[in-house]
Amino acid sequence: MILGGHTHDGVPVPSVVKNPGGATVVTNAGSHGKFLAVIDFDVKQGRVADYRYHLLPVFSELLPADPAMQATIARVRAPFESRLQEPIAESQQLLYRRGNFNGSWDQLIVDALMQVKSA
Repeated sequence: MILGGHTHDGVPVPSVVKNPGGATVVTNAGSHGKFLAVIDFDVKQGRVADYRYHLLPVFSELLPADPAMQATIARVRAPFESRLQEPIAESQQLLYRRGNFNGSWDQLIVDALMQVKSA
């Protein structure tokens, strides 16, 4: 069974799954922390009468870094910093990854895996 659907523009929408106790609203807010799912319930006489669901985008560049985690990352990377700064390739075209599939960056990875594995 596939849970959830999508609007015409690809935004996930909840599924209502019937069960012996009534129904359960099942949502999928996406992956990689890109969205925060918000669901508002309209409760009348102790029962959910309706709900509104939407996704709030998370803009990671607007969130301050956790100082302890930043220090841990810097410490772990330090021995490899010069190597991490070495260019390993150059692209003549824009590489992007808008979603989880079918971006030019994803295709580059697939092409590389196919070449390395002789697929």
